[in-house]
Amino acid sequence: MPYVTEALRDGPAAEAPVVAVTDFMKIVPEQVARWVPGPFTPLGTDGFGRSDDREMLRRHFETDAAHVVVAVLDGLRHAGEAKSEEIETAIATYGIDAESPDPRVA
Repeated sequence: MPYVTEALRDGPAAEAPVVAVTDFMKIVPEQVARWVPGPFTPLGTDGFGRSDDREMLRRHFETDAAHVVVAVLDGLRHAGEAKSEEIETAIATYGIDAESPDPRVA
């Protein structure tokens, strides 16, 4: 049994959403997705984009702390543990443009 499955299969972690974040391509965390029990959201930077530094890279590819908060809240919403209003509040609080195009295809 893969370690990640064993570590996350029992207790509250078994059904909790998992958000995996990397400064590498999104495919890196996606490689373990099939062994993660429960909801899984990978976030990654698929290149350097139009970024001057790491902070801008993470903002551009939506892997900064603000976007991680929104991803976790969305996972919790799907699990029935958070409300859409909480996501909307986080988006407004962190100044996220919810209408911006996906940076991986833009």
